[in-house]
Amino acid sequence: MSRRSDTLNRLLSDLGSSSGDVQANAARDLRVYVEAEGREMSSESFTHYMNDLNRSIFDLVNSPDVNQVMGALLAINELIDVPYEENETKIMRFANYLRMVFQQSTDNAEIELLQMAAKALGHLARVGGTLTSGIVEFEVKRALEWLEGDRSEQRRLAAVLVLRELAQNAPTMFHQYVDTFLDHIWVTVYDPKLLIREGAVAALAACLELISERKKEWKRSCYLRIYGEAKRTLSAKNADPNTIHGSLMTWGELLQRTGEFVMMSRFKEVCDTVFLFKDTRDKLVRETVISLLPKLAAFCPDAFVRGYLDASLSHIVGTLKSGKNAPVGIAYLALGEIAVAVGDAIDDDKLNTIIELVKAGLLPKKGKGFSTEVINEKTETTIHPS
Repeated sequence: MSRRSDTLNRLLSDLGSSSGDVQANAARDLRVYVEAEGREMSSESFTHYMNDLNRSIFDLVNSPDVNQVMGALLAINELIDVPYEENETKIMRFANYLRMVFQQSTDNAEIELLQMAAKALGHLARVGGTLTSGIVEFEVKRALEWLEGDRSEQRRLAAVLVLRELAQNAPTMFHQYVDTFLDHIWVTVYDPKLLIREGAVAALAACLELISERKKEWKRSCYLRIYGEAKRTLSAKNADPNTIHGSLMTWGELLQRTGEFVMMSRFKEVCDTVFLFKDTRDKLVRETVISLLPKLAAFCPDAFVRGYLDASLSHIVGTLKSGKNAPVGIAYLALGEIAVAVGDAIDDDKLNTIIELVKAGLLPKKGKGFSTEVINEKTETTIHPS
């Protein structure tokens, strides 16, 4: 028993490490250790054992040390799948622990904590059984309230992270909230904070996946509603860059997730509108335009080649030649993805120009080795896993 106690104490201590690798390993080892204990103990003894362990996790959740809070969240995410007789009690206890993390979130809260708490909540909703409905209802309603009614940036971020996870992991339960979600999500799609905008569009993308599985007429109605809202803001005079950026990202998700259902008949309108913003002053909007071009090419290659290939290549090549502040990584990736989408539709002259630009981009610069800017920019612009 002493050896077991020492092992448990070590694992709990490692959960509070400042090393992410140590914490992750400790959480996984804790699950293995607890499962082994469960096989050796009676049901009653194991229940008492888990109650003691959960009190330790509760203390970590309430710690002022963010490393300890992160360790608790990692442990919760692992222990969710550990079976024992008091499973419903475990689910509700962990749900309450996660709610504490979200409720305590302030503008100084660590973003990684919110992301991990949302991930664990999604996991909990996925396996929560009969309790899933109540968990989803509470969390969705609170998240929707936070979207518009809370000035805290971290709570708005927490809200979009939670909504994304619940849409992905409890789609049947989330379905009843889709209309309300589409009423409220736009304030964060247009949020001044980039991370919140991107999180909101990720939540919208998860909702689009859910919608795609539903009946045709309702699906079409939702798609048109989303498309129309983005179009309205992109057509508005003096729209601010945050709004434009959020709307362009929204169209990007529609292109990737709705197939020909809505976007095919609006392809020309989308292309023409996107091109309106290619030379805007805002750097992020210009980069988003470039990143949308290969999505447009992949969506309808023939129409893209006929009407927009030459202009797209000229714009991207011009961007690469424009100077050191150009979004080099995004531009190179766009060229490659367009080439894959349109195949041999790129004529020899443009192909030779592209090859020369790629060669120049691979040359060592000022005594440095191979430039990894393309890879780095791709990594930095990927905010969330799909």
